Amino acid sequence: MTARGSGTQGSAVGRWVPGPLPVSIDVEEDVFIPLPLVLDAVVVPLRDLRDDLLEGAQCRFDPDLHTGPDEFADESPEECAAREDVAREVCAACPLRLECLEFALRVLPECGIWAGLTADQIAALADDLPEGLSLGEVA
Repeated sequence: MTARGSGTQGSAVGRWVPGPLPVSIDVEEDVFIPLPLVLDAVVVPLRDLRDDLLEGAQCRFDPDLHTGPDEFADESPEECAAREDVAREVCAACPLRLECLEFALRVLPECGIWAGLTADQIAALADDLPEGLSLGEVA
């Protein structure tokens, strides 16, 4: 699975900037997020960003796919892996993937699939952001 920004599509806090040799953050062996991420001048409030995701994201059709069953339901590791693979496929086709990644980097979710990444991958990505580039400070 490869996570890629859309090139020039803007987001509330940043936009992916295409370049000849973009730097990548290796969150896990098969997940790469191209950098640099350039901060835009306008910051959209987190609530507005969340509302945009709720209205337009592909995951709105089956949220349990991205979050898993409730805590009282049993899900085997194999079932979890299969569900997460399908969730990543949904994310790959979502037009709001970049905004979802931005939202996840700002709120640091504890579970679920966000922009095709697990909560642990989001946390690792947030930890590995270049010094001086903290989306949480912009929020």
